[in-house]
Formats: sequence, C-alpha cells, structure tokens
Amino acid sequence: MRPYFLCLLAEACMATGRFDDGLSALAEALTAADEHKIRHYEAEMHRLKGELLLKQSNSKASDAQSCFQRAIAVARKQSGKSLELRATMSLSRLLDKQGRRDEARAMLAGRQGAAGRISRIATGAGGACAVQNAGRIIGKGGSFARNAGRR
Repeated sequence: MRPYFLCLLAEACMATGRFDDGLSALAEALTAADEHKIRHYEAEMHRLKGELLLKQSNSKASDAQSCFQRAIAVARKQSGKSLELRATMSLSRLLDKQGRRDEARAMLAGRQGAAGRISRIATGAGGACAVQNAGRIIGKGGSFARNAGRR
C-alpha cells in the first residue's frame, strides 16, 4: 500500500507546485514497489512522473514522453485499461502541445473503441476536461468526438 500513498503524496505535491518533492515521493514509491513486488499501480507511477517532469520544466518533455510510453506499456502488459487510457491521454496532450497533433490524433483514434470507457471513467471536472481534450485533438469530425459524450 505504501507506493499508492506515495503516489497520492506526489499528486498533492504537484497540485501545490512542489514538483521536486513529488518526484522524490515517486522515486520512493517506485523503489518500494520494486522491493516488495507491488506492481498494480506501477503504470500510474510512471504517468505521474511524466506529469511532474512537465510541470517542473518544459525542457524535460522527452523524459516525460518516455515516462508516458512506459506507463502505457506497463498498463497494457497488466491489462489495465483505465491506467492505459490515462497514460495515453497524458501522452497525447504532450504531443498536441508540441505541435504533433497528427501523432496525438492517430494515438487517440486508435483508442476510439475506448471512447465510451473514457466518458465512464471521466468523473468530475478533470474527467470532463480529459474528454474535451480528446475530442479537441481528434477534431470535431472524428468519431471519437461524437462518441465521447455518450454513456
């Protein structure tokens, strides 16, 4: 359970602008997960690390991208669809900010079958934002944008 709580701490640090502390908490979480073979939250740890790196400095975008890609790979290996979707959304937002909209669009278009899952997973303001971002990246004419709001 310790890695999970350290991830919560890292999220709190990110929300309060304490990025170095958040990265330290995640380093400790990853170490604890390795030592105790706790893998169920590993994908989210990598995704959070990528988000923290981006918040810390835009110059760390390539490191953040690596974190998101690793999170996606781990989630796929574990069949963690919601964690895979979160990491895919993080990576697509990064690609979109870098002007690589076609790559972001292709990545999300490949997840069109997940459009319904995105709207079910998305709860609260942050979730609604995720659905809107995905729809914006795909474009108004894409089927993702049409299906994302359906439940």
